[in-house]
Amino acid sequence: MSKKVSEILNSDIQVPEIVQKKADVAFSQIQSERETNMSKKNLKVTKLFAAMAACASIIIVASTTNNYLNRPQEEKETTVAEHTTTEKENMFTMKVMAAQAEVTAQKPVAIAQNDRFGYAINGDSDMNTASYKIDMPLYCEGENIESVTYSINKGYFEISENITDDFQSAVESGKPLDENSNGYLNPIFDDNGEIVMQQKVNDFVEYTVSYENQQKEGVWVNFCNDEIPFSDFDSIVEQKKKTQDEVAAAYQKLVDGVVITCTANYKDGTKKGVKINVGAAALTYEEIGMNVDGMTLQVEGEDKVELQPTDKRAVFTFELQP
Repeated sequence: MSKKVSEILNSDIQVPEIVQKKADVAFSQIQSERETNMSKKNLKVTKLFAAMAACASIIIVASTTNNYLNRPQEEKETTVAEHTTTEKENMFTMKVMAAQAEVTAQKPVAIAQNDRFGYAINGDSDMNTASYKIDMPLYCEGENIESVTYSINKGYFEISENITDDFQSAVESGKPLDENSNGYLNPIFDDNGEIVMQQKVNDFVEYTVSYENQQKEGVWVNFCNDEIPFSDFDSIVEQKKKTQDEVAAAYQKLVDGVVITCTANYKDGTKKGVKINVGAAALTYEEIGMNVDGMTLQVEGEDKVELQPTDKRAVFTFELQP
């Protein structure tokens, strides 16, 4: 760890070994890049993984389902985060990766089981700026879809791909962030400082992948922003002194106005898309739909506590625009 990283906050939940390993790989990538590319004196880094909790702390809400809780039970059993086109054969469902989460009446969302999600936020308190990398958890499901295009209005997508002997990029096409974003190699190190793999990294404001490659093994997609004006970094770093509502408010400021657009490119040549607002909220584990029975939370410098369904957690949210 660089000496210039002056403060680290760890929040860890007891998780299965395979979950933690995948989270650690993702964070090692984020951390190695940060130490290489960011060298400000007062840089503070907050590691906000809590791998399993973070996995489940991501929701996608269809804004057209405001009256969901008042609907008959048989209607509730359908996927409510579904965007249906006018053509019956061309329809798709936006989903979000999450682990150990269940769809409940309190959370009318479509959630897929997955064991990867993480995010990292760093900032400079003197300059009142912050940067973030958030794992891209969205994907779409449907029929007759040939490829999917993702674009973002603020920041960019960082796509890291493990280089193998038969390497072929999952990205079919993309719009680079700038002329310096034509790709570079990023080494991933183990605990002993040995390189365990090389990754090719590209930064795009828009990219297209085949339908099958949206969640390709060995490909990591983050959406990011660098050194944006942000004066509330202490609310994120000093979470022990803040309520989760205050932390969520800081998260909201960080990603305020960020919109991700997903466009399904159908085999018949037609296209259909949705816009997704990125935000934040303080939700209970019950609202998130996460079963926390027997789970504990360990915050650095504090005793381990048993999680309760009514405990709140600040989470990033993904909401479909009407």
